[in-house]
Amino acid sequence: MNIDGITLCPLVNELNSHIAGGRIDKIVQLNKDTLFFFIRIPKKNYILHLSTNSNHPILHLTNQTVDAPMNPPAFCMLLRKHLENGRIASIKQNNLDRLLSMDIDVIGTGGAIVTKTLVIELMGKYSNVILLQDNIIIDSLKKVTRQMNRFREILPNKPYIEPPKQNKINFIDASTDCFVECLLENPELPLHKAFMNVAMGIGPMIAKEFLNYSRLSVERYVKELTKKDLGKIHIAIDTIKNFILTNKIIPTLVQNEQNKIIALLPFPSQSSNNKQIAFPTMSELIDYTIRKETNYSLPEKEVLLKLIKHELSKLNNKLLILKDELKDANNSQTFKIKGDLLTTFQYTITADINAATINLPNIYSEFPDENLVQIEIDPTLSLIKNAQNYYRKYNKLKRAQLLLEDQVYQTQHTISYLESIDVSLISSQTLSELAEIKKELVAEGYIQEKKKSTKIYKPSSPLKIFLTEDTSIWIGKNNFQNDMVTFKIAQANDMWLHVKDHSGSHVIIHTNEKIINENTLLLAAKFAAYFSQACGSSKVSIDYTQRRYVKKPGKAKPGFVTYSNQKTIVVDSNKEEIEALLAKYSI
Repeated sequence: MNIDGITLCPLVNELNSHIAGGRIDKIVQLNKDTLFFFIRIPKKNYILHLSTNSNHPILHLTNQTVDAPMNPPAFCMLLRKHLENGRIASIKQNNLDRLLSMDIDVIGTGGAIVTKTLVIELMGKYSNVILLQDNIIIDSLKKVTRQMNRFREILPNKPYIEPPKQNKINFIDASTDCFVECLLENPELPLHKAFMNVAMGIGPMIAKEFLNYSRLSVERYVKELTKKDLGKIHIAIDTIKNFILTNKIIPTLVQNEQNKIIALLPFPSQSSNNKQIAFPTMSELIDYTIRKETNYSLPEKEVLLKLIKHELSKLNNKLLILKDELKDANNSQTFKIKGDLLTTFQYTITADINAATINLPNIYSEFPDENLVQIEIDPTLSLIKNAQNYYRKYNKLKRAQLLLEDQVYQTQHTISYLESIDVSLISSQTLSELAEIKKELVAEGYIQEKKKSTKIYKPSSPLKIFLTEDTSIWIGKNNFQNDMVTFKIAQANDMWLHVKDHSGSHVIIHTNEKIINENTLLLAAKFAAYFSQACGSSKVSIDYTQRRYVKKPGKAKPGFVTYSNQKTIVVDSNKEEIEALLAKYSI
């Protein structure tokens, strides 16, 4: 979702209040359009996320955990060379446009302070990051040649030229009377389009909010406005301008009835048809939105999720077919009975030998003469030959039954395994975790490595919840981590938890206390429910037992275990509650 200029304005104020004066400690580039700046200020560290993704171009603070690739891209190396250990002097917005500049003071040759500027253009598919010194381009994330853009080149050693200016007024600086007069110069436009046409920094959703605050219909045209309508517009403009000028913003997420995000606003929405959620800061609002709509830091995550969904769909269809075939195979006993009846009555049958069917008493019934069995026969064959044919069908189906039972078991086992991968992918937040899952899928033959990757990541670590000096909770978020927490970190007397009858994380309660506190057990059970297929459900059953009763069968897939001596606890998996607990306790 693109952010308009009015929404960026309070965000820039927020960034200045938090990170201006901070020192850039580290720069990480995860992919072609995602950068993270680790910033230190006294007694506080921040992570600044910068994305030029065409769907989500944005700059904001985040608590996203980030793994740095061992081989960073060239642009990242250039930024490290020029900006690391530099101090952020200020972040500025260019006239309510989606054009930001971050001035960074660095120590140059001879100890002199040199100011370099990181220009951030957040303009949809044209988004870019450009490093300048004295308005000369040092380098950019995306190169733009004269053939690509006749107006300006973005290449090293070229002077920086701003994007073409729009012939619009600054909504914040212009007087309300001037703004209304400019609106009236567009009589043939719908009112919301006139707002966008007149003022810089107003996008479609902000324009509609002007109408909501004015209590005017979106169908109204400028030429239809009355004097009373203009008075309403005056009030709406002053109200919205006051939010921005006084910085008394209320970051608001607007969703429709289907929970689809339709707007990010720095003030409350006046629409009665939509739901809205208020956030403490603009960064928290944007961070929540990006996490909800896309896995921006793990571009390969969606690809792997689609692969797993596709494999699970195929396996579930295969399982339905196998179960139908097994159902037929389970009826094999009827063929044996028919063979037995033909063999038993072969010398007493007096029916027409040319008949296609005969009816015989069922000797396996309590009342044979009352329960006749209709048997299809081949008149060209003797009765004993017909009986032998039925025995052959019986033996064939009996063998098929054993094979089908094994195939059903193997298919169900594979489905369970892939569901555990699906849960792991959903929970993965770092490149290390994603690399471990991909390595596992390569080992199991689900994907092929086209070439040996040059990117090397440190092994990921399980999630640790530190409760007291004596008690902690460990959570494995993928099969590699599940094996680690269960068989390397946990001790024999530690409590082991897992969601019942679903795929999910292994959770360990490690404590030096003799008896585990009931609240601790309940908290661990909620975490087990959250990191599982049952996340978000009510009344989730969680099995728990001592680690000593958890075993890994020989040649079992990663993360697969068996356990015994378990008890069960039922919890509600309230996502918002558990996410708040994770934020409180995670280290």
